[in-house]
Parts: sequence; structure tokens; C-alpha cells
Amino acid sequence: MMKNIGIKIIIFSICAIIALLILLNWSSIAPSFLQNDQLILHEINNGRVTAFDSIFVFLTNTSSYVALGGTALVFLLSFVKKSPVLKKCGWQLLVTFLCAFIVIKTLKYSINRERPFDTYTTIDQIVEIDTPSFPSGHTLESAAMAATVVLLFSNKALWAFAITWAMSVAFSRMLLGVHYPSDVLAGISLGILVAFLCDWFFRKRISAYFTDHSPEKSGNQAT
Repeated sequence: MMKNIGIKIIIFSICAIIALLILLNWSSIAPSFLQNDQLILHEINNGRVTAFDSIFVFLTNTSSYVALGGTALVFLLSFVKKSPVLKKCGWQLLVTFLCAFIVIKTLKYSINRERPFDTYTTIDQIVEIDTPSFPSGHTLESAAMAATVVLLFSNKALWAFAITWAMSVAFSRMLLGVHYPSDVLAGISLGILVAFLCDWFFRKRISAYFTDHSPEKSGNQAT
């Protein structure tokens, strides 16, 4: 139990540090970093196999559908199995999704970074989008939900699916030319941060409202 808590604290701290460094020092980031940011994106976007574009467009569009569909499925299972634990998990997934949405909208329009295809004509824009670039909303959303799945459930196959899906969404945002690597990195960091904060809130404040407490990794987790 203590080992799991220690790992969570370490991951939480790393994500918080990365997110804060990017957010608080955005205007003073070294030019070399910004140049590398663009060069990495250029390699990913221009080096893609165009025959796979439709696959990555599909993947990138699964972000909200998988997040909300998975949440609805957990609620359905909680009803069928009459499980307070699954019901609590469903509410935590939903609240995490909503918190991620608020963070995304707040930061995007506060920072208002231009999309890479607006700044560099060498970047191919594969999907239509007209919102600011930083952070990557699709990435933040999927990372938050995947991290919540890892925090709530002990099923390793479910972990593998959630993490692979989230990383696929994150990569698709760069391949499709709509986000810089730093947008995606911030999205992953902030998404995990949101997940940890929501998990802490539910464990400390919400679990008492359910018959059973939130599952623990020691063997009492939902499967």
C-alpha cells in the first residue's frame, strides 16, 4: 500500500513540475527548444505514410467517444451488478472528464498559442480545427481518463488498452499537424495531474457517500 502511494506521489510530482515549467515559463522558453519543437513536429508530420491518414483521423476522433462511452459502460455495469464500487468509479470518471474539459478550455484561451500549420507553411493540416493550440485538448482528455482507469482498476489488459489508446491519440495530434510536441507533452502531464487530483478528492471526500469505499490496489480493486 505504502509503495503504491509513493509511486503515485512521484508520478504526480513529475507531472506537476513538467506542467508548471511549461506554463509558468512559456514566454521565456529558450529559442532552441521552440526550434526543436517545430523540427520534431516537421519530422512526424512530413514523414508520415499518407495512406494511414484516415486511420489516425479516426483515432484522434475517438477521444471523447471512448471517454464518455467507457464511463457510461461503467455506470451500466454498476446498475447491473448493483455495485457501489463501480458506481463510485463511474462518477469519478465523469468528474475527471469534466475537470479536464474545464482545464482545456481555460488554458487554451488564456495562452492562445497559434496552431503549427498557421505558423509554418511546411506543416500539413490534415483535420479542420480553429481553436488555440496549447495544450492539446484531445491528449489531456485521453491521458486523464487513462490515468483514472489505472488508478481505479486492477485489470492489466484494461490498463494496456487505456494507455495504448491515450498514447495513440496523443501521437495522432502531431501526425495530423495540429499540435506541437510541447502541446502534447503538456496535455499528458496536465491530464495525469487532473486524474490524480480527482482521485485524491474522491478518496478523501466522496467515498463516504458510497456503501463501499474506493477499491485499493492491494486486492480490493474493481476488476
